[in-house]
Amino acid sequence: MEAGEYEFGTSTVEIMTVISGELAVQQPGDTSWKSYKKFESFVVEKGVKFKVKCSVDTPYLCLYK
Repeated sequence: MEAGEYEFGTSTVEIMTVISGELAVQQPGDTSWKSYKKFESFVVEKGVKFKVKCSVDTPYLCLYK
C-alpha cells in the first residue's frame, strides 16, 4: 500500500497481516486508530467500511474468508 489514507469496504471477512512497515487502522464504530506492525494481523468483518493509513509504503497480505 502506498503511503496515504484510505477507506475500504469488505464483501467477505478479511484477515490482514502487515509484512513490513506499519498500518494504522480505524475499525467500524471506533473513533480511535490502532497501529499494527510487522507480522501483526487484524480482522475486518464482512459488509463494513474501515479506514487505513500509513506514512510509508507498507506491504500487507490479505486473506479472504
